[in-house]
Amino acid sequence: MNQLFERLDKGAPRPVLTGRQWEIVALIAQGMTNQAIADRLGVERLTVSQHVATILWQLGLQGRHEIAAWAMLQSQRT
Repeated sequence: MNQLFERLDKGAPRPVLTGRQWEIVALIAQGMTNQAIADRLGVERLTVSQHVATILWQLGLQGRHEIAAWAMLQSQRT
């Protein structure tokens, strides 16, 4: 786990994510599934899946667990 945090905590500036993407990052960090996020936001599960894929690509991450870890690091920086 420490290796993951070291890799994620590069000291880089916060990436430019849309408001919706930040919202999805926060919900992933709370442990919500794509379907639960879709239900909460009133959108289709496929829409959430596309957002998650874009977030992973933009942040250079490999899975939802890394999004959650990255979100934790971001909250510690603010």
